[in-house]
Amino acid sequence: MRGKYLLYIFNIFFGFFNYFVIFSQTPSSEGEWSPVLNMGIVPVAAANLPDGRLITWASKFPETYTEVGDGMTYTAIFDPSLGTHGQVLPFTQTPTNHDMFCPGINNLPDGRILVAGGTSSERTTIYNPETGQWTRAADMNVNRGYQGNVTLSDGSVFTVGGSWSESTQVNGGKNGELYTPETGWISLPGILGDELYNNNDAATELQGVYRLDNHVWLWENSNGTLFQLGPGERMHRIDLSGNGDMIDVGPRGDDTFAIKGTTVMYDVNKVFKVGGSRSYSSNTPGKTNSYSIDISGTSPVVTKTANMAFERTMHNSTVLPNGQILVTGGLDHAETFSDIGAFLGPELYDPSTNTWTTLVDMATPRTYHSVAILLTDGRVFVGGGGLCDSTPGCVNHQDAEIFSPPYLFDGSNNLATRPVITNAPDVVDYEDIINVTTDTNVTDFSLIRFSAVTHSTNNEQRRIPVTTSGGTSHTLTIPQRELLPPGYYMLFAMDANGVPSVAKTMKIGNAVPLANNPNLVLELGFDETSGAIAGDTSGNNNNATVFDSANDGSTLTPNGTYWTADGLVGGAIEFDGGEFNSNSIVDIPTSASMLSINNTMTVMAWVNRSDIVDNAGLFTHLYPNLFFGFHNSLFKWEFDTDNGQQASCYAGYTPLDTWVHIAATYDGTTARLFANGVEICTKKVTGDFLLNTTGNNLETAFTASGFYQTTNNTGNTPGYNNSGVIDELTGKLDEMKVFDKALGAEEIKMFFEAGKPLDPTVPDCAEGVIVAQYRVGNGPWTTANNANVPDGNEVYIRAITTGNEQYFITKPKTDGNTYDSTNFPNVSDPTSYQIDTALRYGNPSDGLVAKTDEGQYVFTTASGCATVFNLNVSGSCDPDDTPVSAEWKIGSAPYQSGNPSEDVSITAEEGQTVRLSLIPNQVNGVNLSFTVTAPNGSKFENIVGDYILQNISAAQDGAYLLESSEGCAVIIDINVNAFDCSTVETEYEINGDNTYITGATTLNVEQGSNLLLSIIPNEVPFTIAGPNGNNKVMNTSDLTLNSLSLADAGTYTFMTNTGCSKTLTLNVEATSTSVVCEDIDVKYSIGQGPAQVGTSVAVDEGVDVTISVSPSSVGYVVVSPDGTTLSGSPSQGFTITDITKLQEGDYTIRTELEGGSTGGIQDATLEYVDSEEVTGENGRAVNALDGNPGTIWHTGWSGGNDPQPHEIQLDLGGISNVSGLNYLPRQDGGFNGTIEQYEIYVSETTTDWGVPVSMGSWAKNVNLKTVNFISKKGRYVRLVSLAEINGRPWTSAAEISVITNSTIVNCDKYISILVNEVDNGLLKINGIGREITSYDPSTQDYGFHEVQDTGNTIMLSGNSWKKADLGQSITANTVLEFEVRISGLGEVHGIGFENDNSLTAPYGEHFFQVGGTQVFGLQDHRTYSGNGWVSYSIPVGQYITGNFAYMVFSGDKDSDGATQESYYRNIRLGDGTGIVAVTGVSISPKDISLSIGDAYQFMTTVTPANASNKSVSWSIDDESIAIVDSNGNVSGLSPGTANIMVTTADGSFMDSASVGISEGNVPLITLNGGSLIELTIGDFYTELGATASDDVDGDLTSQIVIAGDEVDTGSTGTYVITYDVDDSAGNAALQVSRTVNVSDPISDGLLKINGIGREITSYDPSTQDYGFHEVQDTGNTIMLSGNSWKKADLGQSITANTVLEFEVRISGLGEVHGIGFENDNSLTAPYGEHFFQVGGTQVFGLQDHRTYSGNGWVSYSIPVGQYITGNFAYMVFSGDKDSDGATQESYYRNIDLKENNLTSKSITKKLDNKIPDLNNGLVIFPNPSKGMVGVDLTTYKDSSFVLYVFNSTGQIIIEKNIDNNHEGFEILDMSNFSDGIYYLIISNQSELKDGIIILNKE
Repeated sequence: MRGKYLLYIFNIFFGFFNYFVIFSQTPSSEGEWSPVLNMGIVPVAAANLPDGRLITWASKFPETYTEVGDGMTYTAIFDPSLGTHGQVLPFTQTPTNHDMFCPGINNLPDGRILVAGGTSSERTTIYNPETGQWTRAADMNVNRGYQGNVTLSDGSVFTVGGSWSESTQVNGGKNGELYTPETGWISLPGILGDELYNNNDAATELQGVYRLDNHVWLWENSNGTLFQLGPGERMHRIDLSGNGDMIDVGPRGDDTFAIKGTTVMYDVNKVFKVGGSRSYSSNTPGKTNSYSIDISGTSPVVTKTANMAFERTMHNSTVLPNGQILVTGGLDHAETFSDIGAFLGPELYDPSTNTWTTLVDMATPRTYHSVAILLTDGRVFVGGGGLCDSTPGCVNHQDAEIFSPPYLFDGSNNLATRPVITNAPDVVDYEDIINVTTDTNVTDFSLIRFSAVTHSTNNEQRRIPVTTSGGTSHTLTIPQRELLPPGYYMLFAMDANGVPSVAKTMKIGNAVPLANNPNLVLELGFDETSGAIAGDTSGNNNNATVFDSANDGSTLTPNGTYWTADGLVGGAIEFDGGEFNSNSIVDIPTSASMLSINNTMTVMAWVNRSDIVDNAGLFTHLYPNLFFGFHNSLFKWEFDTDNGQQASCYAGYTPLDTWVHIAATYDGTTARLFANGVEICTKKVTGDFLLNTTGNNLETAFTASGFYQTTNNTGNTPGYNNSGVIDELTGKLDEMKVFDKALGAEEIKMFFEAGKPLDPTVPDCAEGVIVAQYRVGNGPWTTANNANVPDGNEVYIRAITTGNEQYFITKPKTDGNTYDSTNFPNVSDPTSYQIDTALRYGNPSDGLVAKTDEGQYVFTTASGCATVFNLNVSGSCDPDDTPVSAEWKIGSAPYQSGNPSEDVSITAEEGQTVRLSLIPNQVNGVNLSFTVTAPNGSKFENIVGDYILQNISAAQDGAYLLESSEGCAVIIDINVNAFDCSTVETEYEINGDNTYITGATTLNVEQGSNLLLSIIPNEVPFTIAGPNGNNKVMNTSDLTLNSLSLADAGTYTFMTNTGCSKTLTLNVEATSTSVVCEDIDVKYSIGQGPAQVGTSVAVDEGVDVTISVSPSSVGYVVVSPDGTTLSGSPSQGFTITDITKLQEGDYTIRTELEGGSTGGIQDATLEYVDSEEVTGENGRAVNALDGNPGTIWHTGWSGGNDPQPHEIQLDLGGISNVSGLNYLPRQDGGFNGTIEQYEIYVSETTTDWGVPVSMGSWAKNVNLKTVNFISKKGRYVRLVSLAEINGRPWTSAAEISVITNSTIVNCDKYISILVNEVDNGLLKINGIGREITSYDPSTQDYGFHEVQDTGNTIMLSGNSWKKADLGQSITANTVLEFEVRISGLGEVHGIGFENDNSLTAPYGEHFFQVGGTQVFGLQDHRTYSGNGWVSYSIPVGQYITGNFAYMVFSGDKDSDGATQESYYRNIRLGDGTGIVAVTGVSISPKDISLSIGDAYQFMTTVTPANASNKSVSWSIDDESIAIVDSNGNVSGLSPGTANIMVTTADGSFMDSASVGISEGNVPLITLNGGSLIELTIGDFYTELGATASDDVDGDLTSQIVIAGDEVDTGSTGTYVITYDVDDSAGNAALQVSRTVNVSDPISDGLLKINGIGREITSYDPSTQDYGFHEVQDTGNTIMLSGNSWKKADLGQSITANTVLEFEVRISGLGEVHGIGFENDNSLTAPYGEHFFQVGGTQVFGLQDHRTYSGNGWVSYSIPVGQYITGNFAYMVFSGDKDSDGATQESYYRNIDLKENNLTSKSITKKLDNKIPDLNNGLVIFPNPSKGMVGVDLTTYKDSSFVLYVFNSTGQIIIEKNIDNNHEGFEILDMSNFSDGIYYLIISNQSELKDGIIILNKE
């Protein structure tokens, strides 16, 4: 199957495959892919931004996910405008505290991105592209993930479904909700999530509702009706009015449950659905089906459309500007976290023809968690896949590819010239008539909405065509709102060739507020002009009444003077009261709706105060139960809850005579207070409001402008007037709103922003108007909104304001001080306030911060703009709490810790990973959780384990406060050293010569070389993106390119994790070993069979035939006999699917080879020059090509100066891979004409140059200029001078030469395919078999039919009407061709087209009558009158057009139905090329020789190539010698010669060939492994055996006789083994033998460390060593006896990754046993800092591995680099036993000191006396192998280990350190090793697995 992803095979050939994936040979028909772009994260979600960029994100981790909890958001921005393919900006880590994995996503009307839910969250977060910030918005009413979201025509957002949340236990009930910024989320309980599916859907979805209500498809039609179209099998109309409702509108055609299928709106009211599966991940097959769903009416109309070539689920669909739909990625079955069964080849659906086209393969599987989305330049971003959990074999694809659809290329497969929209408005409204201009004629426009995608779901993308009359000036009408939900759109213009422009971004329309807001409880606009009633416009009838009272408390008649027209929005209500001089109040009676705010609410208002000394209540209830308003100049939000808690917010500053927006929210856990859109106070509190429902109105009412005084505690208050009213507002009140939901910061800010332009007193509060700063002690001032400070420090705060505006500071205290910036109480620095000084009411203060000073300090300008500074203080623990210590880990270094309760400062390099935690990790056996407050104030709660800062940046520098769940805290102050990009350079090494070259930007390397690419500094993680799939992920590993090919040439981009970028241009120079035409063989395979070499093949019709070539490195295309190019790719072959007789003929395999010149400077001749001076001097252009720097080309000047630009075109004489150009300025001392700005073009023609391959500026000197660029194929090179160095009009050159990699040689090969027709009862129409059934059997058809002539003819007998399945579109150019013969003329004979199965009126409008006695249908071709065959060619498209399901055949003869017969044959419906007769046939080859048992297939060529009937038959004249089948396959039976004949069915043309049969030869024996094996005593010998084959008898391996010597590895000697075999005829094979040498190893007294002998000497002989030693076991063991300290020469460096491995055995435990490292020869202080003790009665050195207690051997693996690093001269061994030094013995053996965790010696010991078991847990493939060996490593997923391969003598021939980022497999290149058995070892620290590799390259 083409493009099918077979994991292991794919990766073996990965490098070769990628070249052809990216650089398609025919992009005009199959598109082209960019190189793979590293993202740094798995892009699980993506959304278009208004500036054309793309925002992508993963989850709270960059490469995995969890089902619960919130945290970070990992975001990466892709900018398509940077570079050739676009550029990914370094990913960021944002503390959103919202895990936005699997959410609903919407493109809001203003361009912001709304993300709702995901994982198990109810949260909503909005991304603002203008600020680049994520901000929290209102929470949903239901937590959900995997739901469906859609933006509606009024700009609101609808969501439903999404049970993928909180594991499988809490599912269902995910009912509908509606969001607007004005309302937050509105519950729609009538829209039931559990009605999204039925029992049929649940029958195959084994995970139940957990999956059944996922990924809902939601689409709104042009009437504003919303439909749910899937993935359940039944569709629904959704009514959003009231509580909402879902109305069943029928099934989705014959489709079933199709989870992970996709939908797009490709035209007005037309939605296209494709693929999916009947389960999410239960291995049900993917679907190929597709449907067009018309949603224009009240019930959708479903039309089944053509099937895809491949079954797919988990794919993505993208609508393109031309209305086509691109389907990318996906699997053939339902499975998560798997790439097995993935499709690499996209498919493109064309609605205009109802056809699918398979496109060029991408490089990487895109399955579960992948995305695809349209870019504004018409390309498609395709990325992601994986985000793996623990599923074995899962691969994270932290990358993307950019697809260029075929419409971006011209007929020559070059980038097409695109139309340009030169003028169009940026902002339009619905039904606007706009003027648009283009630079060329344009025939079509379309609007495509910016969209968002995750998990294959994108309900935002819709395409709406816009009509134009053509030309370059266009008047366009913007469609209605219901077609275009408000927001940003891409306007594409398309020319007559279908080439689209780059889109013009256009904002269309605005959101419309909902007519009804059910979350709104109270809305008082105060627009009345008289009376005492303030009307409630929320719809809840909570009308308010103004009451006046006298100073004695008696009620007065309101005087009506409260109303003013001078409100912010219309009118307002105005009072002149005061805190204790209050007489007026607004009374809001209690009601059911008012009481709905019992535990969640939002209240807001606009207020203009003319007095800020007195308190003013804005919204209160039974004070002090609830108060919202002002306390003096402070904003205030205070309430009590039913569990005894109180929220108390006093913050900010109110300016006088200025409109300010005040808002407060409570969500059941947190109270928040806002001033002018800024959150200025946050308090944690739980419980319900204390809302009173009993008593008189004073006790139950809500009030505005003060509250009722219900107690007598003010009776003695000075100034109180005893009116019964208190805290009346002095000023104006407008637009009071109360919601029974807690809105988010985004919605609150939106209400403020909406009011800003309505009154000049409203402050603008732009970014940077007021900026907070702080200083600790005498340190520097720091700009920040948060500080984490140890207690006991002096902390100073201040603000920087625009224009040095006055500002005020308030403290996080109830009724705290307000400090004026013009009068700060700080004597030492009057420009700032010192925290904990000048406290109110004489409270004690010492100017040193403590825990009591923590909180939010609010800075407010005099005009009302606020910012918040948050102070966190680390203090001491309570006596009963557990003190904590800071713990941290930087990069790969070990964990470190501080002292208890001690703050620490650490330093990290930008880009490193930093882990922060507390110790102890547990208290009383329970994990200690903690909270982290980051430097920016973000809090992360309930952390268990580590708080991780990946890829840390300078922006994350600062103090982190870590506080345990018991309240004990420490600060870890991280200093991040910003990375200096100037230190980054490229680095490379060629062919392992250990010579590393740094700083190169261009590199020339010979083809076949091995190249290592890296950067310096070496420890910095980096990615590489290069051509031919040469990419690496973000780590510190190098990229190794083995055996470079020409496809590896190009630009390599290096990107560090800190965002530094370097490029290296690689030029690969062709070698003389390049493939030549004679080396190429044509190969074919039939169905799933193996590929065979051949130039002719005969096959049965209906099979798949795949054509390819050998060697596989050659690029090629395949051209069919009719001149069309087949779909496919060189890597997968070109497949003819379901081949028909019409596709028979000669196929051309067209290749382009690197040949001729092998590169370098290429000879060129002058093709064209725009100007040259031939009169005033010899300035002819040919002088630049003569090789003489003394002559010049100079543009004309004697007859007037020809102006810039100038150009010269060079002809290379043939196609070459052009990679550079040399320009030598004139060398005669002059400068006139020296080029400064240039462009270079390469093309195969001089009429279409495309885009420049290079452009830029040259330095202003006369030195040689060399430009290298990515190799491009072409014959002509064009140098354009845009500007001269001094701005003058001339151009000159001494020499110009072209640099090429190689020239191109065309090579065509051919294969002839004969197609044998098969009689299967199907009638062929256009060569394709169609099923025949009865047409209108109830009234018309009562005859019978027979398909004859292997499907070419249908015979109708009696009164017959039959139909054939057609499913084809008839266009104006369609022609119907056929032959007819009628025996016994009846009433009606002819052919028609229908879509139903009954003959109903109007009769015959689609029927073409050719004969008969009655008149029926269209009569223009009713000419048949005889009995013979007559040919017809009917231009049916001139009569009818449209799609037709059936072709109908009539043989109507009512009067004598049993005797008449009608025959129709050779039926074609197409472009009318005619029925072509056969003129001849030839067979090839003419003679062949075969052995008995051999088989061969002859080929035929029927002429002409377009003959209509190419059927042939085969025969042989002597079947005792050979036999031949119907496909031309000949098999030899006995010696002799026979003749083969082929005969055509049309015309009986004949040709013949001869075949000779002979007996075969003697058998052949081939050894497994080498003929010489070297062993040492103690090794083991394994008999490798041999294989034997015979031409006649076949495989004789089992009959081989093995004899000779018996190998004894216990003693030295030479042994010879012999191998013999005979065939059945007695023919003996040539004997083969193998020699085995066994030798004796010799010990030299040296101790082996890392396998190298080291001399042993005494260590500290004067005070420590007075024992002795002995080296044993041929150098592998050292024995120490007595009190011994010995040293071995080492001279080795220990790094952070160094590991020491050895085995130890101690006989008589002494004081100190172990191994250390030293640089001198004496044991001096500090003692033991480099010594690792493993045993002994005394404590000495490092103790972590002091575990030895017995007498046996014990293995140790010590990560010494985690303790010590540096260079050491000696390794020291201790066997210290002072008390009894003469008797104890210490043994150390198999000692290795390496940069890994396993050594060759420890492996060798594992192998002693053991043959590795093939079934010991490893899968090795193929095995036996011819050189390339794959190893399955899925068991080691996410772990690191070492891989070794040993030869039969025990030598290590391959050693690889594999890190935990491996792909789940490893490919070993063993092609350079001799045949034999090899031993494979895989080991990590916990286990070892092994296996056998058999290498047999014959």
